[in-house]
Amino acid sequence: MKRILLTLCVLFLAYDSASSEGRIPAVPLGHDFVLKVGQAAGVEGTAFIITFVEVLEDSRCAVDVTCVWAGNAKVELQVRQAGGESTTVVLNTELEPKAAMIGRYELRLIALAPAPRVDVPISKSDYAVTLHVSKT
Repeated sequence: MKRILLTLCVLFLAYDSASSEGRIPAVPLGHDFVLKVGQAAGVEGTAFIITFVEVLEDSRCAVDVTCVWAGNAKVELQVRQAGGESTTVVLNTELEPKAAMIGRYELRLIALAPAPRVDVPISKSDYAVTLHVSKT
C-alpha cells in the first residue's frame, strides 16, 4: 500500500511540475525549432531564452498569385541572457539581416508560417517562426 501511495505521489508531482505555467521548454542547440507568437524556449548549452514577440511586417507574396518579388516578413524576437540582460533582435525572411550574433552563437530565421493567401487574413496568433541556433 505504501508503494502505491508513493508511486501516485511521484506521478502527481511529475505531472504537476511538467504542466505548471511559466515552464520554458529547452530546444537542442544546432536544430530547427518552432515558436508561436508569445512562446519562449531555452537553448540547451547556452545561457539564453528566446521569445517570439511579434511580426512587425508581412509583405510576402501570397502563394496563390504570381509576384515579381517574393516579398519580406520582419519578426521581433527577445533574447534574455543569464543575468537578466535582454536584447531585441529583428530578423527578415528575404532581406538582411536574416541572422544575428548572440555572443558565440548565431540565431537564424529559417521560415515564417503560415504562408499568405489572397483574401485570407492571418491572425497574429497564427504566426509561427522556425529558428535555428548554432555555435560559431
